[in-house]
Amino acid sequence: MTAAEVAKFFKNAKTPRGEEILDTLVALGHARRTDSGYTPA
Repeated sequence: MTAAEVAKFFKNAKTPRGEEILDTLVALGHARRTDSGYTPA
């Protein structure tokens, strides 16, 4: 999923902030970044 696709699940979500949060989840080992976006770890 892309950051924009994930943002659709949350009310008032903004993609740039969502991407920052997803990158944090990657750093914590809770998500993985792939060529097509993000996946759960």
